[in-house]
Amino acid sequence: MPMKNLQGPQMKISELRALLDRTSSEDIKRMLVEVYRALPKKTRENLAIDELLKNPAATRAGAKQSKALAHSVDIDDLEPELEEFLSDAYARNYFAPNRFVPKSERPKWRFKAKRFFKEINAAVVEPGSIEKASDLLEKLYHMLCYACDFVLFSAYDPFQSVGIAQTEFLDAVFGLKAEHLELGKFIDYGLHLVRDSRLNRYTLGSNLAQVLVDRLRTPESLELAIERAAQLHRKPVPAPGPEREQHRSDGLNRLAEFGFLAYVKLSDYDKAIDFFKVHYVDRDTEISLFVLLKWLRSLQREDLWQREYERAVQAGIKPRDSLSNAYRHLKSKGELPRSY
Repeated sequence: MPMKNLQGPQMKISELRALLDRTSSEDIKRMLVEVYRALPKKTRENLAIDELLKNPAATRAGAKQSKALAHSVDIDDLEPELEEFLSDAYARNYFAPNRFVPKSERPKWRFKAKRFFKEINAAVVEPGSIEKASDLLEKLYHMLCYACDFVLFSAYDPFQSVGIAQTEFLDAVFGLKAEHLELGKFIDYGLHLVRDSRLNRYTLGSNLAQVLVDRLRTPESLELAIERAAQLHRKPVPAPGPEREQHRSDGLNRLAEFGFLAYVKLSDYDKAIDFFKVHYVDRDTEISLFVLLKWLRSLQREDLWQREYERAVQAGIKPRDSLSNAYRHLKSKGELPRSY
């Protein structure tokens, strides 16, 4: 059904106020929660919805100023500045002595990166800017990922230095891409980015997988993504250098954990476990068991934990002592120990 057929006539503000006057406070609360749930995260951020709810008076006072700032960002003007910044970063001009970036400017790279992040996201309010903005934000994300493995800046961790968690940054990239890519292309793009992203010191591959799962909000999109993840798992993983095998297995395991988490979101735990077992790559089957049991414990599914432990033992896998002790504790106390 075309979207225009789903849209009713829009109310005027005066009509909305009158409707709210006739509505009970409990109904207003329920309506507000449903409207909040329906708004994509990026829309809530761009419109400062959380700030409005927490402090309506202060937010209203600053609304005009924020709106003016958002409209002052021109993505075409921002693009060459960002490209120059990325070129200097990859050339290590913010780390090593050079004649292109003055010494006094080199420590300021983190402030530039954060400003670019904010301005790119602000620029999307301009019509026709979303595609270019999403491409620029992706380039900035890739550079920070690259800096996690190669020294581009004098910083312990690039994402931490910028003050934006890698998962938050990835979610922002996904938010912009979802605005202009059709669902299938968005899923393919997201799975590749989850599989191939270099990680900072505080992020796991499963954390990136969870970001993509959270972006998929319907059973149909989750089921399609699981199917595409299985297809991508069968394709070769591009990986340069001597760490090719480690990179390959890590990328495949992110896809395995993505499928697991997607099935969990669909409340199909048996299929989640089956997907994990088929797709998780490790020469040591005991390690695969350990990871699976860790997930089941985090989900508080002790019944499934016990079942999978017993199935593994029957299959000839010898669990490590900590798992064996945890199993005995579960059998005797009816619950897993707080740690093992």
